[in-house]
Amino acid sequence: ILLSATSEKRVAGVVMRMGIPYASDSPQTKGLLYALSTGVATLIGSGNIYWPHIHAADAAQAIHLALEHSPSGEVFNACDDEPVTMKKFFNDVAMWVGGPAPRDGGKAGTPLPTARSFTPLYYSVRMSNEKLKQLGFRPGYPTYREGYQAVIEAQ
Repeated sequence: ILLSATSEKRVAGVVMRMGIPYASDSPQTKGLLYALSTGVATLIGSGNIYWPHIHAADAAQAIHLALEHSPSGEVFNACDDEPVTMKKFFNDVAMWVGGPAPRDGGKAGTPLPTARSFTPLYYSVRMSNEKLKQLGFRPGYPTYREGYQAVIEAQ
């Protein structure tokens, strides 16, 4: 709808496709860290799906750059610099918070009926921020490693 309205010059805007945002004060991030530290977190299937990530501060930078410096109607991916599988991400973060390695879960792509709001997490997504970098985007947390380690230190 936005792209159509923009092309018809009825509205000006850009589209930002965001990776999974995280921050030290986010309830979702705190919940994930708790789940990984206590061994409650379970992988979706074997965990070989890709999740794009972005720290909230980097997301704010991306939005600012896109709104201030891009032509109307552009589409951008806002994510960090490194695609990572759920399994690698969960294993790394669990290790950093002193938790056990997460268990393999059920069949990938079949969310529980009570987990509708989490359905997007069942899809493997690889994104690139190269187009956003042409506007000057430089993530303060280039990968989930720097970002989540900073979040953990802030807890």
